[in-house]
Amino acid sequence: RHPDIARLQLPEPLAPGAAVRLYTPFRVQLPRYVSRSGHIGQSYYVAQWYPKPAVYDREGWHPMPYLEDGEFYSEFATYEVQLTLPYNYVVGATGALQTADERPFLIGRSIATEQHFV
Repeated sequence: RHPDIARLQLPEPLAPGAAVRLYTPFRVQLPRYVSRSGHIGQSYYVAQWYPKPAVYDREGWHPMPYLEDGEFYSEFATYEVQLTLPYNYVVGATGALQTADERPFLIGRSIATEQHFV
């Protein structure tokens, strides 16, 4: 019914308080701007692009599809993300920079942004 919801069947039930790790390659090709993701020319906006686990609470599972307006009931997870971009692209994102030799460039961009903040 919703193409953005996937159901995974575990080989055994998961005990209360237990955890499971899932590993899967996941690639995204951005469309022209639609809702909260995509691109217009060389400006890209990428939100809610990654697989997110459904919430499980006292009432059971809550698999909610992507909503264009507002947020939805969802859990968070830890992701390892690799971006491959042209040299002149700048990424604004949450997280921690993992490439130490890019730190001077990042600091320079931060200072430039702070000086022109309105």
